[in-house]
Amino acid sequence: MPLLNGIETATKLREMQQLGEISLDIKLVMFSGNDLFHYTEYDRRNLFDHFMSKPLDKKQLMKICKQLKLI
Repeated sequence: MPLLNGIETATKLREMQQLGEISLDIKLVMFSGNDLFHYTEYDRRNLFDHFMSKPLDKKQLMKICKQLKLI
């Protein structure tokens, strides 16, 4: 079992950024198998830069990576 789930990890990373403990521009993409997932709650909290539902679409993933300037 991991110590933190994805939402807890994202929360911790964003808190560390706000405190100046991390100066990197970290991009986070949430992947969920639940199409009905309420991404807007996490969007309001500025945790994730983007959301994708599973199964992943390779073309959509590449588009998001380009939007986030990861490639």
